[in-house]
Amino acid sequence: MLAMLTRTANLKSKSVALVVFSRGERRQDDTLPVMDLGLIHTGPASGTIATCTMCSQRSRHDTVRRTAEPPAHRLYAKLLLTPNEEKRYLPAVEADIHAYQECATVLREELRQGIIRLPDQSLADGYNTRQAMGYNYRNWRNFFNDRQLLALGWLQEGIVRLSNAPTRDAFLILLSGVLEFNNMFASYKGEGTGAVRHMFAHHILKPERTPIEANVWGTPKSSGSFTHPFQVPPAARSGLP
Repeated sequence: MLAMLTRTANLKSKSVALVVFSRGERRQDDTLPVMDLGLIHTGPASGTIATCTMCSQRSRHDTVRRTAEPPAHRLYAKLLLTPNEEKRYLPAVEADIHAYQECATVLREELRQGIIRLPDQSLADGYNTRQAMGYNYRNWRNFFNDRQLLALGWLQEGIVRLSNAPTRDAFLILLSGVLEFNNMFASYKGEGTGAVRHMFAHHILKPERTPIEANVWGTPKSSGSFTHPFQVPPAARSGLP
């Protein structure tokens, strides 16, 4: 699986925002309906106003400031890579939700047991950080969902156990670059030039309404993954054994 698309939940009501998909059509080689990509951004938000799809109540952006947590997100679509390396866009199904929930459970347990460690650093007040803090992103850990934290935590723990110091340092630098593409401020850029737009693409820290969860490890068609930038130029890997 290349990527999962998520959508900000409606903060005014307890129900998440409904996402409109086409009924889809079946091709002879398909086992699941094809999603109409023209509708993936259909939703209840317009500018600073959000309209609840359940009760039609309208609320402004500052609603989130009355809560203690960053905006919640709802998984609604996925991009698959077939064995023939063809990309297929499909709506998320119950199994996708369950897989994410399993990752969240594993994350909590491994943190409890001390198997993986995650940073716990608050954002310092500044011009750009206030843009994120206004949406209750007050800790850098808030920038990632549970599955991203689990995958990145596994990578970090594996890297720090490497005995060769130059290799370990090079991989840690690589991991720091991967963080830019694997967080809930990254967005979908499209085809051709790499699908993931990293969090600093616009030199701001504006929360994404429809962030993308990319494949952290990577596939032959991935962008911003751990294995993709590993193909570093010779000058960068001159210190490696």
